[in-house]
Amino acid sequence: MLRLEAANATACFCSRRLLIIYRRCGGVYHGLQGEIFSPQYPKAYPNNAECVWEISVADGYHIGLIFINRFQLEQSQNCAHDYIEVFDFKNDDWLSLGKVCGRDISNSYNSTGKQMKVIFRSNDAVTGDGFTIYSQAQWNANCGGTMTSNKGRLISPGYPNDYARYLKCEYKIIVPEKYIRAEFKDFQLEEGKNRI
Repeated sequence: MLRLEAANATACFCSRRLLIIYRRCGGVYHGLQGEIFSPQYPKAYPNNAECVWEISVADGYHIGLIFINRFQLEQSQNCAHDYIEVFDFKNDDWLSLGKVCGRDISNSYNSTGKQMKVIFRSNDAVTGDGFTIYSQAQWNANCGGTMTSNKGRLISPGYPNDYARYLKCEYKIIVPEKYIRAEFKDFQLEEGKNRI
């Protein structure tokens, strides 16, 4: 592993892939993988911060975001104080995919296209430990979604290559009859850590 450090970012050649680690408060980033950290990481983030990260990938890809390792922002009703809001760029407009605050890291987010935006805001009161966000460009198949046809095929992101780290894909299958038949044509997961 080779790690290159600069004032605002680190480049890591890990497992033959370039992982960009963004330490700056906001910016426009291009790349297949990256990590975004809260301002002043690993220290607590400051009051009155506003950071906007725009992430874009090449045509044909979409973006998956997941919170990893640490996530602790001020808890508030409807995330009115310190929060992260994630946006998808669709039909020439930024559409909110949701806000998170407190210690809620259960959500993962997937873009419909090649652009996403992450906004972090803190108020002038309480601060927290902060956050780490992992972004992964994925080819074609979305991670999760709803299937309503009588027949179909689900493919893990990146198939037939390895799936990305930290994925949480939820698929909903809705059919007119009460029974669903699933047949696995090719199935391989890392033993003991990944599951369906």
